Amino acid sequence: MGVLSSLAKDVPQFKQVLFNRQCNIKPSQRYLKWFKNANASEIEMALDYSDIPQHIARSLDNAALWAYRVCNEALQQANLIDNQSILDNTAMIVGVSSAGTEAFLPLFEQHIDDFR
Repeated sequence: MGVLSSLAKDVPQFKQVLFNRQCNIKPSQRYLKWFKNANASEIEMALDYSDIPQHIARSLDNAALWAYRVCNEALQQANLIDNQSILDNTAMIVGVSSAGTEAFLPLFEQHIDDFR
């Protein structure tokens, strides 16, 4: 299992966050430009991607980098990270729900110049 949230970089931290009943939903400066009273639970902590070649890491968006991090943690936890025959047949799929995408469509449509 792997996890990344606004309050935890890995499974042990996330477990502690749950037991502490912590929540990181708060006013968002990032989305306030487009959404009045925007609230979010954003990943704001520094993350280490030193195991990814720099030219590749620079070409990936945050969703792909975060998914890689979570997948890597899951492979380590399962003791599969050094098993090349497993890795040769392992894939990672990054996706979002249609509901999540639909929520942002008005933002993209009304402010397309902000995303160019």
